[in-house]
Amino acid sequence: EHFLSAYNEIEFRSTDSWLRTHGVNSHNNKPQRYYERYENGTDARFERYVSEFIFGASSTELFPSLPPSNIYHAFSQTGVLWLLNQQKAIMGVNAPRLVAYLPSISNISARFPNLVATNCPGFEEEFGTSFNKQFDHPSHKDEKGFYAAAKRVWSKQDATSRALCALHLMDYACFDLIPVPNLCQDVFSDESFNDRLRTATAPSSTPPKDAANSCKFCEGGIAVHSKLVPRSGGLTCELVRAAATKEVNGSGPCAIVQKEEETCCPTEQVGDSNA
Repeated sequence: EHFLSAYNEIEFRSTDSWLRTHGVNSHNNKPQRYYERYENGTDARFERYVSEFIFGASSTELFPSLPPSNIYHAFSQTGVLWLLNQQKAIMGVNAPRLVAYLPSISNISARFPNLVATNCPGFEEEFGTSFNKQFDHPSHKDEKGFYAAAKRVWSKQDATSRALCALHLMDYACFDLIPVPNLCQDVFSDESFNDRLRTATAPSSTPPKDAANSCKFCEGGIAVHSKLVPRSGGLTCELVRAAATKEVNGSGPCAIVQKEEETCCPTEQVGDSNA
């Protein structure tokens, strides 16, 4: 449900009409993403999007014309738990806590204001107004059929649907009020799926063979490990450095990560990794 809605919003914000309305340069002259080669509102377009998302095409290197803030719509909801954990390390007992969430986006325009009113005491005093506005996203009109296509693909209950179950494993595990569809229950109980999961999450006893060629990031150390990197979705400098080690030095993704050295490295180190 979350991913299908997110896909619709991402597609909607990539249309020429939305870009013009918001003063964003059209990406017509930029490299076309593979899924964009399929006609709008088709099942094949959504299926290709899911495939590219799973295999890493959601990175800014392979999705050069899509603002990261749009891609974040499709990311796992568990990302907020990472952010809250980082804020707890910085703010201690004064850090914000997760006290409630909506297990479904059904009728969200009415349910979200009620969630805030019920679980966020002091909101009116803090902002000088009560939170009772109902939201109406223009994307809900689905004029190009993006959302309808995503729903059709999910209803097929085939390989793409099963892949979506795997993508949402952590959401179902961490937010137990979210109902788990029957198909996903079947995926999660499959022994071969669990074998692959155990293999993927098993700790490595040896460093990667290409460790010497991994992306260099703040080699002389990080100024403040718990410092949050702007526009990263709540990642700290330490987490960004850990992510850098998974990329190859000199690659496009490595260059993108190294841009954050200005934030994370002591001043005298900035630029050293690119030398």
